[in-house]
Amino acid sequence: MRLLAAIAGGLSLLALVLKVSGLVPGVPYYVAIAGLVVAGITVLSERLGPFLRFFVAFYIVSFSLLMALLLMQGILPGAIANLVPPPLTAFTAAAFVGFAYAMGQVPVVQQVVRIADPYFATDDVMDQPVPYIGPLVRRERVVALSLLAGIILINLGQVAVSVQLSYWSRNWFDTIQNKNAPEFW
Repeated sequence: MRLLAAIAGGLSLLALVLKVSGLVPGVPYYVAIAGLVVAGITVLSERLGPFLRFFVAFYIVSFSLLMALLLMQGILPGAIANLVPPPLTAFTAAAFVGFAYAMGQVPVVQQVVRIADPYFATDDVMDQPVPYIGPLVRRERVVALSLLAGIILINLGQVAVSVQLSYWSRNWFDTIQNKNAPEFW
């Protein structure tokens, strides 16, 4: 967790320095400052159980990747630079780090996490039968973390598809409303 905090903090400090010097205008101050706060929260989250630490780690990695993309936006080819999400996306990932840490302080959530933590901390080994291959031996912790990551990624994918369909629908209806035949075809 400290390594992830150092990466996020370093990228945020770099963004802050580049913003102050005027070299990279694309990263707003609030995103860089949020990254520094998130780095501190990530260090504090070492006291959380493995279930909530997973969420903190997932969102700090997301923040770091988004921050790196924002910093490199000026040197990326135009087609790729247009695909970089807006800075608010990195800020949202930072907010989720804080939210995951704050949820770990709520007594009811602490009780639920105490029930879930053993599945994410165990070193027990399980045999999983795979048809035509045979038994697959894996740690239960790896299975639990993989399933949790899969659920989160599927959810994020559904949101991304929904957003893209919304943009497509907006453009399509705007084209029809404006009776713009060349854009329609």
